[in-house]
Amino acid sequence: MLIDSLRLLISRESSSQEENEMFITLMRVAQDDKKIRDQIMTIVNLEPVNRKKVVDLLVVYLKNKDAPDDFINAIHSLEKESVIRKIREVL
Repeated sequence: MLIDSLRLLISRESSSQEENEMFITLMRVAQDDKKIRDQIMTIVNLEPVNRKKVVDLLVVYLKNKDAPDDFINAIHSLEKESVIRKIREVL
């Protein structure tokens, strides 16, 4: 199952528990929603400077739309290179 694979991948990384949980949340949403998965991959493939700008704008947009805090935090985690590496391994 995807979540078990994610937990195994996470156990190999030296990341914070909070970062790991955000990553799992993001992957669960991506697994369930192709549109979200495609958007995440578009963000993942951006250069780091551009990715930060897009993530910042997306976080503001999601807050204005009253998106769940867990999802907003997960999207915000896309600014971290360690999260991007994990996503590239999984998706």
